Formats: sequence, C-alpha cells, structure tokens
Amino acid sequence: MEPRESGYAVNPVDGVRSHFEVFGPDGAERTVLLLPTWSLVHGRVWKMQVPFLARRGYRVVTVDGRGNGLSDRPAAGYTAHDFAADALAVMEATGTDAASLLAFSAGGRWAAVLAVEHAARVDTVVFVAPSISLSGPLRGLPTAFTTRPPDARGWNKFNAVHWREDLADFRRWFAERIFTEPRSTKPQDDIVDWSDDIAPHMLIATILESAMPWMRELWPRIAQPVLVVHGDEDEVTALDNSRNLLSHLPQAELVVFEGSGHAPHLRDPVRFNLLLRDFLDRTAPGEAVAKWKEAAGHARA
Repeated sequence: MEPRESGYAVNPVDGVRSHFEVFGPDGAERTVLLLPTWSLVHGRVWKMQVPFLARRGYRVVTVDGRGNGLSDRPAAGYTAHDFAADALAVMEATGTDAASLLAFSAGGRWAAVLAVEHAARVDTVVFVAPSISLSGPLRGLPTAFTTRPPDARGWNKFNAVHWREDLADFRRWFAERIFTEPRSTKPQDDIVDWSDDIAPHMLIATILESAMPWMRELWPRIAQPVLVVHGDEDEVTALDNSRNLLSHLPQAELVVFEGSGHAPHLRDPVRFNLLLRDFLDRTAPGEAVAKWKEAAGHARA
C-alpha cells in the first residue's frame, strides 16, 4: 500500500526531522499512530498492520525513528523524551489531535511518556513486547556494554566494542533472537535489511542514553485502555517483564502468544491484527473507553 501523504516533521527542541507517512481514507474519524521502535530498524516493522488498519477505515501514521530510514541521524539525542517529542511533532505536522498508539519493544518507552505527559492526545495504547524496565536493566549482559568482551558469542554480541568492529554480525544474530519461531528466515532477513544503514555510533548512543529510572514513577500513571501482547518464547524481553508491568496497571490486559518470539505482530500478523481490531473497536473514544476501564481490570493469558 502506498501512502497518500508523506513528509517531515521537525522536533522543535533540537531540529531533528522525522519522516512520516499517512495511509487510509481522508477524513477518517480515528488515527492510529504506529510509533518507531529501536533505531536499529525503521517504520517497515509495521508493514503487516498498515494495510489492515487502513482498509478498516483508520487513518494510519507511520514514522521512521531518528537514526534510521528517511529520518535524520543525530550523533546524540536518543532518550525516550526525544522520541516522544518526535512523535508529537509528527502529530502536529499531520493534524492529529489524538491517536491510538501502537508501540513495539523500545517504542513502548516513548508510548508511556506520551500516554502520561500528553494524556489528552492518546486514546489507547497497544504495547508489543515492551522493553521497559521498572527495576534495573532489562537483561544481564555477560560483559559490560562498553567493555571489550572476551569473545563474540551469545549476548556478548550486544556490546559497543563489537558493534564498532562487526555490526553486521550483531544484526544477523539479533534478528535470530527476535524471530525464534521455525521457518522465520524471511522476517530475519527483513531485520537485517532494515538495519543496513544504521551507524554503530548512533546505535551505541541509543543504549547509553536509554537509562530511565524515572519510569517506575511514570508507568503506573498510564490511565488509558492498554493492551499488551507478548510471546512466551521471547528471547529479547522476557514475558515475565510484561507481567510485572501489568501488575501496576489494573485497567490493562495481557494476551500471550504461545510459541511466539519478540515480534508476534510480524510473525503471526493475522491473529495479532484481529486482536488489535477487537481492542480498537471496543475502546472507541467516548463511552466505550469508560466501559473498557471498568471491564478490563484483569489480565488473561
């Protein structure tokens, strides 16, 4: 599907330009904003959702995150608040007063910032395998991130020194961690392709600037209807992390995809899209939102 509009939005704080595309019918009543994820990849990570949502009558906006795709590549400026400010700039450039957010992995951090600090502009939030921590690092690395590892095996590949020397090796290995399901060669190849033009120093900056000790105070303040989708074989962000996140959000729902890895929206798009459709249908702005908050005070697997 080709976009009916595309352009650039300028972050008013640092001048970084984010490339966006708009799909779906002109004059649609609701907008779904597909947030960028980690800058390793660009907005194509939502390729399975764009046509589905647009053909159901939603206005759909996608964004290339700073550092990848057609967006600017600053040497620094990769905090959650930087990405949230980029998203707000896109909303302004596209005339979007409020939107339902889709957030994958690291994109969950900017979604949380938007949902709390700009609550009037966020109708609902769907998190896919959110890489958000409330109590320390998401994962224990065998070697400190900025220290040369003794070897380049396993999670020692998630390392600044290794990225400077052989980022291509990390990209292929990480794609295999995202898609652990059998017969996943194509989506793994997609990740490698989408990360082809990322620079090591930019990717390193996304890690060095990603500390968020303030998230433990911000996260419980999310008040919108929330759906979290997580695979039970996720090797990037453990399912238990989402269970811990949802223990702080009584209005949220957790749906577990059995046998799925880190990106169920790409690997199992039919099931994910139907789940997304049902969630959006029953959380339309207005009375439906109030009913959802009353009815969804539990998690289900």
